[in-house]
Amino acid sequence: MNELPPALQRYVLGVVALGCVLFVAVLALVPQDNIDLFALSFFFIVGLLTEIKVIKYSKDVSQTVSTAIFIAATFVLSPPGLLLVVVLASLLADIYLGKPWYKVLFNASLRVISFGIPAIFVAWFDLYPRWVVSVSYVLLGAMALGLYVVLTTCIIGVLLALSSHTPLRTGTQRTLTVFSLYDLPLLPYGIILAWLWYANIWLFL
Repeated sequence: MNELPPALQRYVLGVVALGCVLFVAVLALVPQDNIDLFALSFFFIVGLLTEIKVIKYSKDVSQTVSTAIFIAATFVLSPPGLLLVVVLASLLADIYLGKPWYKVLFNASLRVISFGIPAIFVAWFDLYPRWVVSVSYVLLGAMALGLYVVLTTCIIGVLLALSSHTPLRTGTQRTLTVFSLYDLPLLPYGIILAWLWYANIWLFL
C-alpha cells in the first residue's frame, strides 16, 4: 500500500472504515428473522464462483457477472444475510485471485456500501418480489437500483480521480462510461433472477 499516493491511501482506508462500520451496524441492529440457510448458501456459492470468473474486455477493463447475482440477493435476502454473502464471496474470491490486502478490503467494503444501503432501502419499504405490484412499488424498486448505481459510481469515481491525478468530474465520467457499458446491463438480469427465485427456485437454476 505504500506505493499509493498519500491521498489515495487515506481514501482507501476511509472506505474500508465506513464499510466496516456499516457491516457491524447492520448485523447488530437489523433484525434477522427466519434465516434461510439454503438461500444464504446458494447466493454465497454462486456469488463466489462469479466473483472468481473475471471477464477481461481490454487491458484496463474487466468485470464479473456477480453484480447480477448480488442484485438478485438484495431483493431476496435480509440486509444482514446479504452483507454476509457479499463480504465472504468478495474476500474469498480476491484472496484466491492473489490481490493485495488493501484491494481485498477495499473491494469488500465497496460491496458492503453499494449493496448494503440499497438492501436496507428494500427491507424498509418491503420491496421483495410479489405477484401484485403498484406504481409506487416499481418506482421505489427503481430507486433502490439507483442507489446502487450512484454509490458505486461515486466511490469508484473518486478512486479513479485520486489514482490518475485527474479532477473528480473526470473520474466520475470515466466510471459512468464503463458502468453503463458493462455493469448497467446486468441490473435487469438481477431483478429477473430475484423474481424467478420468488416464483420457483428451480426456474432460477
